[in-house]
Amino acid sequence: MRVTRLRPTPASELEPATGAESPDHSEHSARTGAATMIGAALAALEDEGIEWCLLRGEVEVRSPGDDVDLLVAAKDLGRLSTVLDRAGFLPLAADGRGSHAFFVRYLEDDDVWVKLDFVTEISFGRYQELRTGAAEGVLTRRHNTNGVWLAAPDDAFWMLLFHCLLDKRRVPPGHAERLQELAPAAEPENELARAAASSLPGGWDADRLIEVARTGNDQQLETLAPTLRSRWRRRDPLTAGSRLVANAALRKLKLSSFRRRGARVHLVGPASAAWLVAASLPAGCPLPLNVLAQSGLAVRYHLARGRLVVQLGPPSARAASPDSLLVDVTTDLSESRRRVSCQLWRRYAASVLATRG
Repeated sequence: MRVTRLRPTPASELEPATGAESPDHSEHSARTGAATMIGAALAALEDEGIEWCLLRGEVEVRSPGDDVDLLVAAKDLGRLSTVLDRAGFLPLAADGRGSHAFFVRYLEDDDVWVKLDFVTEISFGRYQELRTGAAEGVLTRRHNTNGVWLAAPDDAFWMLLFHCLLDKRRVPPGHAERLQELAPAAEPENELARAAASSLPGGWDADRLIEVARTGNDQQLETLAPTLRSRWRRRDPLTAGSRLVANAALRKLKLSSFRRRGARVHLVGPASAAWLVAASLPAGCPLPLNVLAQSGLAVRYHLARGRLVVQLGPPSARAASPDSLLVDVTTDLSESRRRVSCQLWRRYAASVLATRG
């Protein structure tokens, strides 16, 4: 059986803007809706007395991107799902992601997804294998600004620096500017800095890291990343190695995906429109999603793994089942894409609730 995976198409290529709703207006509406959703989630945490703080700064609440990163006290992790459910957020699988717990919500009117990414420990590396033990201290030093808990500027600097060097392995322009802003508040005796101190190569110490970040020399910082990462792993090879292997295996197996049954959505209508709508979905949808051509075995496999399946064309008589849904794709591609996203969200929510029941 042949499975066809469709590459995402930029939204700008799908449909030209009309005079009725400009891109600026649409973006502003989406930001407002996303900020409202995030605000509701943070308020729910506060009402329940859950200790939390943003890891990347207040800007994420004002102008959210792909996700919002938060630190939460380990003692409160068990209550997250119940609390966020009341704010309209549902859990996503986090196999092999260390202490990460993901929650997602979809705003139908603005066709915008918001994902919250919670961690209970501050660890770095592709598989969260580089531990710091600093989570409790960061929560203790947090401060509240306009109702939002933020990490202390000193902690924020070191967390962002190591996020760039150890997770991203580069310093994106926006992060470089933020590091420059935070550098004056950074202290060489910070516990995050001490956690990395013995992994720094010769000629480097916390003071030099602060100074290089302050000058905006991101290229010099990036040259440090491979050595810092490898030396940190060698410092405690048993712990780092076991976490790396275990998390890599769990990501591959994705065992939690078997806990629920997936569902399928069929796109019917003009072939070219259906293709464009289907191709645009994976770029912005955080749900476990597969866009496939008609292929019985592949569809059954992904449904068994708890994934949502988007197919082109109506189901055959043999393939029709209660988990199938038809969405008519018209020439209004943006509206069609929104309708499909709405149905995917509703199907996903139904599968989560069924698992709980």
